[in-house]
Amino acid sequence: MRILHAADFVVQPWKNGAGMTTEIMVSPAGAGFDRFDWRVSMAQVAAPGPFSTFAGIDRSLGLLAGEGIILTVDGRGEVELKPGAHPVVFPGEVPVEARLAGGPILDLNVMTRRGRCRHHLSKVPIVGAFELRRRGDVTLALIRGSSGTVDDRPVCDGDAVLLQAGDEGAQLVLHATCDLWIADIWQLPVIR
Repeated sequence: MRILHAADFVVQPWKNGAGMTTEIMVSPAGAGFDRFDWRVSMAQVAAPGPFSTFAGIDRSLGLLAGEGIILTVDGRGEVELKPGAHPVVFPGEVPVEARLAGGPILDLNVMTRRGRCRHHLSKVPIVGAFELRRRGDVTLALIRGSSGTVDDRPVCDGDAVLLQAGDEGAQLVLHATCDLWIADIWQLPVIR
């Protein structure tokens, strides 16, 4: 089990240069936008505009803060991501235009390279003790709204917990009601 501290996350420009993204983790480590197998990041969206395109990537988007965002997904129409809503899933190569429902938002973005990985993003509201279990080959959980401990090690609001091979789970004890955003990622077998 690893604790990923918010202070160590990497901030960089979006692929299209229209904003900034905060990279929580990428695999393989240090991979750029065109070479990652999977990536978990956050982005502040402060103005309407196009999303970056990612050919061959499956994306899930969750709303961390703000009143919401309306996405116009090519071939699918409008999809509104509101507080409390399930994440929106869409292919990265499809053109997506965004407009804000009422001011800037902060989103969580999980991306996996199609054919190499797949993922599932979920939000679990918790208070007190919670047993985080690894469900994928990798499970990454972002803590939003509380501090506490993970296996008796301190964590702060905005930190993340990473479970990989050999990690079955971790015991979280949080001081207030908060949201745990859980990204489960599976490596797919290589077909030759």
